[in-house]
Order: sequence, then structure tokens, then C-alpha cells
Amino acid sequence: MVATAITELKDRNGSSLQAIKKYIATNLHLRVAFVCGSGAILCGLVLIGVGAYVTVNYNDYQDLFADDTMLTVSWTAISIGLFIFVVGFSGCCGTLKESSCLLKLIANNMTKGMQKAINETYGVKDGTTKAVDDVQDTFECCGASWYKDYKTSQHLQPGFAVPPSCCRHGEECTGGSKGNPDYPNRVWTDVS
Repeated sequence: MVATAITELKDRNGSSLQAIKKYIATNLHLRVAFVCGSGAILCGLVLIGVGAYVTVNYNDYQDLFADDTMLTVSWTAISIGLFIFVVGFSGCCGTLKESSCLLKLIANNMTKGMQKAINETYGVKDGTTKAVDDVQDTFECCGASWYKDYKTSQHLQPGFAVPPSCCRHGEECTGGSKGNPDYPNRVWTDVS
């Protein structure tokens, strides 16, 4: 699939380097998913390594503990590490193959997380507010699914239907009641 897309872009642009750069730039979600999966693999390996080290060297430290707590913790670390490793590895493989199942899972997870942020912390925590605004401005969208997601926002600025990041460039769209802008045609409606 990747090779086909790059070949098509090469035919249009004439340069395989340009085609690869364009493919990578237009598939940011795949890069992010791959990096997250790689991070999960690394975390899983660290937990497995620490758990294995403690298990192997258990006899050196067993006198420090009254029971087998240390051994239980080390095996728990190994188990959690294996789980995280498998999830991360599956995520990386799914990303490289552009698995629609994985991409739907990522999109669904992001939608739920963004909706929770809009409902609970948007307008209160600067980091959350900036992240949501950046996503909406970059992808020219509004809300986790659409602008009515702001109906349930607990901390949206009073008198605003949606935040300014939901407005089409050069348009004013914030007026109205929460989630019900006076001029919905001025609000980004497509989720990219």
C-alpha cells in the first residue's frame, strides 16, 4: 500500500524523494501511532528487564523482606511488561500495514479523549485548551465529532457557543448558546 502510494505520487511529481516526503507529511497519524507503539515496546522491554533482573537476583535480597513481596512485584512487572510489549508491537505492525482496524481504534480513542477534555478541562487547564485549539485549527474541525460537543463543556467561556478555534478563518462564529452557534455555517464542520 505504501509502495503503491509512493509510486503514484512519483508519477505525478517526477521525484521519488518528493513523493516519499509528501506521503510522510500527509500521514502524520501513522507516524504518531508508530512512535507511540515504539515507545510502548521500549517501556515493555524495560519492565521485563527490571522484573527479570529482580527475579534472577532475588536470593541476594530475600532477607530484606518478611515474605515473597519482592518476587510478586518482579513477576507482576514482567507480566505488565509483556502485555505492553505485545500491544506496542501490534500497534507498530498495524501502523506499518496501515491496518484500518488499528486506525479506527486510534481515532475512536482520540475522539473519546478529546470529548472528555472538552467536557471537563477545556478552558481551565491551559495545556488542554491549547491542545484542543491546535487540533481544531490544524485540522479545520470543531469538537471531538462536531460543534455540538460544546453543549456539555463545563468551562467554555461564558457567552460562547464554540471557541474561536472552531471558526473558519476570518469568520466570527462564537456567538450563541453552548454548542449552538448563531452562524453554524461559519464553524468548521468536517473532521479530517
